[in-house]
Amino acid sequence: MSKLAFDYSKWDNLDTDDSDAEEPKAPIQEDDAQQKGWRPHADPILQVKDLSKFVISYELEAVFDAQAFDKGTPRAKRALRAVLKGNLARLDSTLAWDHDRAEDAFLRDIKPNVSTTECCYILFRTKTWALFVWAPSNHVDADAYTSKALQLREALGGSIRIPNVFSWFKHEDVVLDKSVTDAPALSLSIEQAGGVEGVVPPAERSKGAAVPKNVPDPPAPRSAL
Repeated sequence: MSKLAFDYSKWDNLDTDDSDAEEPKAPIQEDDAQQKGWRPHADPILQVKDLSKFVISYELEAVFDAQAFDKGTPRAKRALRAVLKGNLARLDSTLAWDHDRAEDAFLRDIKPNVSTTECCYILFRTKTWALFVWAPSNHVDADAYTSKALQLREALGGSIRIPNVFSWFKHEDVVLDKSVTDAPALSLSIEQAGGVEGVVPPAERSKGAAVPKNVPDPPAPRSAL
């Protein structure tokens, strides 16, 4: 017998009767009701030494950018909710694309879910993005949220990706403006739109704060010779 041949005679006494085998378990089906509405997002708060300038978390940037490819898939988001921790804007929760009509999603999941006890940013998606700043006038953080709104837009790509920014100070302000629902689709990628006023190329965006400035560059690769 060749050394490469396998001796199957050792298998002769194996029990091949699978009549007592366990029935395969059906995959667990997620409850559709659990998929509806806002879902908390575990964006880690990293220990950052320098927050002297405004930055966005890697998670917020990644989920926002991924929507360019996720539309029409189960991962598609209608809205992202972000909150501030000092100068760091981080992802707090996401809203699945449950309704085809923006008005339906807004009335069901946006307007009823703003509270006077907290401020937040809401990135709302139609054919493009809109940024809503919820900053109740009597809230201690209201000025911080309104003053950093345009910085958040620039960090996510500029006005070409988020053409509309609205500030809400009371519940009566929480309306879906026609300029949002009628906004034209974004036809240019950020790379294609280089040089267009209001566009911040990816290389120039404010990066997440996970990597401090004092981390040295990796050493050059050594020759194998």
